[in-house]
Order: sequence, then C-alpha cells, then structure tokens
Amino acid sequence: MKSNLPMVDIHTHGIRSCASGENIVVFAESPGLIKRPANYQGLYTFGFHPWCADQVDLEAIIEKEFKARIGDPKLLAFGEMGLDRVCQVDFDLQKKFFVSQLDLCAQLRVPLIVLHCVRSYAEVMTILKRSQFQGTVLFHDFNGDRNVIKQLSVLKNESLFSLGGNLFRSNSSVVKNLSSLPVEKIFLETDDSTRSIADVYQRFALLRDQQMIQVIELIYHNFKRIFSLRA
Repeated sequence: MKSNLPMVDIHTHGIRSCASGENIVVFAESPGLIKRPANYQGLYTFGFHPWCADQVDLEAIIEKEFKARIGDPKLLAFGEMGLDRVCQVDFDLQKKFFVSQLDLCAQLRVPLIVLHCVRSYAEVMTILKRSQFQGTVLFHDFNGDRNVIKQLSVLKNESLFSLGGNLFRSNSSVVKNLSSLPVEKIFLETDDSTRSIADVYQRFALLRDQQMIQVIELIYHNFKRIFSLRA
C-alpha cells in the first residue's frame, strides 16, 4: 500500500532532496557554509553554524540577517546553531556565538530553532536553561543517549528530534535508545548525505519494525502538528 502523503525532509543541504517535487523539503542555509540554490523556492531555515563562529562579526551581521528574514513565509525556523566539540573552532567562541543567536531569537519571539549539537548536550542544555528563549528546539541528527533524552524532557523548551545519518550506525546512541524517543517528537532528515529521504525512512521503519506507510504518516502528522500553517 502506498501513502498519498509526502515524506518530510526536515533538514537538508542537498540539491538532490530539493529537486523532489513530491516531498516536503526544508533546506538548511548557513552563511559561510551553504547557500540555497538560486532556483530553490521551498521552505528553508537560516542560521549561523558553529563551524563558522570565527568568521562572523556578531554585532554587525547576526541581528541584521535575522531581522531581514522575520515574516518570510518560506522561513521555517532559525538555525542551525549550537555547539560542536569535534570541530576546530574555539569552544568558548562557539558558546558566545550560540548565546548571541539564542538571545536574539528570544527578543524576536521566534517559535522554533534548529540545533547542531555534537558531544555537547550538557553545555547546550545549560545554555538553554539560562536563556530567555521560550520556544521549541529541534536537535538535528540527534544522537543522545537515554539520560540525555530524560534531561531534555524536563527542559522549559519542548525538544524535537531529527534523525538521519546516525540511524545508519548500528552502534550509535540514538539507535541503541530509539525506543526511548517520544514518537510524536521525531522527524527525519538527509542533512548533507547522498542518501535519499526515502532511504532514511526505510532505515527508520526497519529499526522500529514498522511499515513504510506508518512512518510516512507519523512524520507527516508530526510536521502538521508543529508547523500547522505549512502542512
């Protein structure tokens, strides 16, 4: 049985996913890292990646760029922003960079942001607890363990989980703890992978022992609940 509902790729940098007219695609744009294709007319997110924290003049650029996009009907969220312990950019500078964007999102009353979080869940949660930002946070390519999932469940911010590349690593934290994630808060993504979003859906279905049609319906209805004006 084939679903009449579209698949949702909630976070991609890939031209391949953007070229699909059948799915709901959200292109993740980040200055200094990746730009939207010139002919792309779909939904997108916009934010300053932690990998670029040493390339951007915080005061001069971030506020101007964010305010210029407020009210754009194609803008789904700000981000990705966050912290990454694996990259070479100074971690303290990354934190300053993240806090600046988060504070601005609080001032602008942004409803949702996309987070990049690599081996830094404790630091991200500490910053969120101290922040005035009240909106929802979407952890892209989430790879936390059961303890992280439990801690995120009591944050003032609703946490959503976008799953992608780590689903294909059988020893990853998210695969080992997939049953601990609340299904109503799950999304799927291709990120910068050459895999199609259908490949990600099939992998998720296999890991959860579900039919593809069930996964398509689950993710679509999650999207409709969170982004009710877009679905």
